[in-house]
Amino acid sequence: MDASNPDDSFRIWSVGCASGQETWSLDMSLAASQLTNYSILGTDVSQQALKKARLGQYDNKQLALIPQDCQQFIQLLRPTSIVEQLRFLPVSTQKNTEKNARAHWQVMPTLKQRVRFALHNIIDKKPPTPHLQQVIVCQNMLLYFRKFDQRDILARLSEQCAVGGYIILAPGEALFWRPSNMRRIAHPQINAWQKTSA
Repeated sequence: MDASNPDDSFRIWSVGCASGQETWSLDMSLAASQLTNYSILGTDVSQQALKKARLGQYDNKQLALIPQDCQQFIQLLRPTSIVEQLRFLPVSTQKNTEKNARAHWQVMPTLKQRVRFALHNIIDKKPPTPHLQQVIVCQNMLLYFRKFDQRDILARLSEQCAVGGYIILAPGEALFWRPSNMRRIAHPQINAWQKTSA
């Protein structure tokens, strides 16, 4: 099977991916398990967040949170001193540059071939891809919406989920949801649902 063909790969959608940590964590975890036949789509409403997400960069503090078996997929960026970066910049942009200078690590290029990011507003009725997903991860995003909007969003996510696939929400999120075509996974630490019928 060709992992570049979306029809042949195990598809995962990270909804509201922000700066991409969840998306890259999924990618690293699957690669660490030596899986190759998957594709991951990260979507967000912010073009600025997606620009950062595509870089896949981490500072030393973030690196410490990456499990040991996944750190093989992170490489050191060329170290540049803050003094070197700030030398020719106006004072107004120096603060922002200091913040960006903290990113010293980056996801390896080989890992990036199975991930793509796209601009998408979850309120839109049009899905970001015509392909159904085996796993949809939507954590800590629904809390920004009113209950009736949450219902609409969850209905759209359910439509995009393949039969037998899963929707993973944050613990405590959308506890009112009782879809007839999905069953909740009995687990004390996760809020996951499996689609049982179309």
